[in-house]
Amino acid sequence: MGTKPKKNISKPLILFIALVLCINIFASWKSRDLSSRGNLDKIMKKGVLEVITTNTNTTFYYGKDGVTGLEYDLIKEFSNWLGVDVDFTINNSISGIINDMFWGRADIAAAGLTRTPARENMFLFGPDYFSTHLVLIVHKDNMSINSVQKLTECKALIPKGASYQETLNALRKGYPGMGLEITENLSIEQVIEKVALKEYSCTIADENIFEINQRFFPDLRTTAVLSDEEYFAWMIGREGNELNEKIHEWFEIFQESGRYDQVIHKYYGHTKEFDYVDVRTFHNKILKVLPKYKKIFELAAEQTNLEWSLLAALAYQESHWKKYAKSPTGVRGIMMLTQKTASEVDVKNRLNPEESILGGAKYLKKLIDRVPDTVHPDDKILFALAAYNIGMGHIYDVRKVAGWFNKDPDSWMDIKSVLPLLSQKEYYKKLKYGYARGQEPVDYVDRIINYKEILDNFVGEYFAEPAKKK
Repeated sequence: MGTKPKKNISKPLILFIALVLCINIFASWKSRDLSSRGNLDKIMKKGVLEVITTNTNTTFYYGKDGVTGLEYDLIKEFSNWLGVDVDFTINNSISGIINDMFWGRADIAAAGLTRTPARENMFLFGPDYFSTHLVLIVHKDNMSINSVQKLTECKALIPKGASYQETLNALRKGYPGMGLEITENLSIEQVIEKVALKEYSCTIADENIFEINQRFFPDLRTTAVLSDEEYFAWMIGREGNELNEKIHEWFEIFQESGRYDQVIHKYYGHTKEFDYVDVRTFHNKILKVLPKYKKIFELAAEQTNLEWSLLAALAYQESHWKKYAKSPTGVRGIMMLTQKTASEVDVKNRLNPEESILGGAKYLKKLIDRVPDTVHPDDKILFALAAYNIGMGHIYDVRKVAGWFNKDPDSWMDIKSVLPLLSQKEYYKKLKYGYARGQEPVDYVDRIINYKEILDNFVGEYFAEPAKKK
């Protein structure tokens, strides 16, 4: 019995079907809800502004008292003025953010994005709120790499999707031998760290990013400016014309009020933190400054069942025992309390040494009490000191990271070995509190313990009473 011959579908019919499918797909794309991102009416009706940002120390991150960062502060200022809430989404890839905005996944991208001609062909941009230059960053031992020409001789690394790629592509035309490696997995902060460790000879980044990170990697230097002034601006969704007008209106008011200058100064007004002085200087401070506050430390220690030398060491690390100390982020006093923390521990005046020291002691005690009871009492203090620096949320996160490497989450030695991983995207993207500069609390705790040991071992001779005559 024969089989029936197969029917051939004519080419015109195939083309017709394909055309219909394309029309339907295009119509669906045009009608999708995501294409309305940036629509002011819909934002106001929903009461939520959806924002994409990055989890870095120049944009959005969790500090010891909650979310902070330049982009976070600016967006919150605008959303409060507009009268809506904000829903932040983290995407740590610049190319990923551009892709998200292209497909309408947010109303605004606020991620330290540079306004470039290529990007302006695709998106709306808000007002310029910060300017910078591209700079060539090297380790101090590689100062000879000081021009575009020298990029042909060095091992350079930059993150994929960075605006610098457009500049570099233009430079490559004149210098085809330029050596350059592009990474998809590392943030610019991680790339800078690799240059500081001399794993790479150089990188290219915005000058403001260099200035922030040089405080943590003092061996870094800039040797050349590679661009004209470049401007940061928010990228706005497809239907964002009215939203853009509102942003411009707010920004003008924001600048005139003086709040703009305050926010920028908070993050970029100081290029150096306190200098962590050597042991000799610390001994000198013990003689000249500590006598003013020693009894207050002792009283606070008695009330909180902590060692006075621990409190004094913590205070020295925070402020060098300066009662009027103030950081760019607004923490103040000998114990460098935030306003929120001060309220929690009943401190009315952060500049009053008695209130600040007792308040800092109470806060440290609260942190110790929040450390799991499975941690050894001696290690509890170290966990709490680290939390005083970066917040308890990150301490809970790093205990989880320790488990990933079969390390003991109750051991400070194991915890300090994995804390630096909180600055690496492959790890922090899986954690609740995200990015943290993990090496900083490691160094912070080490310095405090060092100061404490000096106080415990030598303070007796400094404050010994004169021998009585027989």
